[in-house]
Formats: sequence, C-alpha cells, structure tokens
Amino acid sequence: MNIGYFKNQTFKAQDGKEVKFIGGMINIPFLRPIECGLIPTPDEELAKNQNAPIYKIVLFKPKNYKGARQIIGGIWNAVSNDGKTNYFRGHIETPLVAGGRVYLALFTPKEPNGLMFEATWSAPKRNNNSHTPQASTTIDDDVDIDADKYDNDETIPF
Repeated sequence: MNIGYFKNQTFKAQDGKEVKFIGGMINIPFLRPIECGLIPTPDEELAKNQNAPIYKIVLFKPKNYKGARQIIGGIWNAVSNDGKTNYFRGHIETPLVAGGRVYLALFTPKEPNGLMFEATWSAPKRNNNSHTPQASTTIDDDVDIDADKYDNDETIPF
C-alpha cells in the first residue's frame, strides 16, 4: 500500500538563500498525515556505527517551535531477496500503533512524476503459531457454575 512520498524541495531562508532538502508526506492509515523530511546521517556517525541509518526521518518543525528537532525514524539501504532491486527500508517510531513502529520501504517511482521516492507499507504477516490459548469445550469439575446464586440483581455489583 502506498502511504506517502518524498521529493526534492526548497525553501527560502531568512537571508534570502534557497535551501534544498528532501521532504515529503507519510499518511499511515487511520492517523493524521505526517509532514517530514529525510536528513542524511553525517559521515562521521556512519563511520563510527555501521548500523546507523543513512537517512534520519524528522518531523517538520511547526512555525515558532523552539524545541529540538524530532527524529522519528531511520532509513537503511536494502536489496531485494532476488538481488535485482535496490531500495531503502526503515521505520517510524510511534506510540499510536501496536509494537511502536511502522515499517516502510522507499522505492524509486515507476512513472516520472517528480517524486524522489514512494513510501510503501505492507501489513505484517500473521503468525500462525499464535500464543493465544484455544477455548476449552469442557468445564472442569472444580468450577462452580451454579447460576442460581446470581438470580438476584442486587448481588451483582455492576
């Protein structure tokens, strides 16, 4: 499922200079769209940490926001299982989804539409070895199932 895009963008700084950056929109189903950008990880950080993302996903700062930049995820290089397709994979950290992360992949668009990357998401594969206990079809002998003691509504506190 396509959930967003990234493209080359520019803005005018206060001194009048144009600043180029990679910006985009991520629209996770049932959540509000997120305006964000990709910031290249500094070479020094990449040299120190082989597992560092090549891009950090950051939220756009709201106007007049004085706090620190909010890094919400990272992007790494990846190669398809068949070895034919290079792409980027990564995640966004959010408390709004189970597990706290939304995993995504960035691909070069198939059609020339001015975008640098299209962001896609796939639902996690269901685990057939679920740890959910199965319902029992029998009742243990030591379980009291006498419903007569609950016939008076005053004895049930809710």
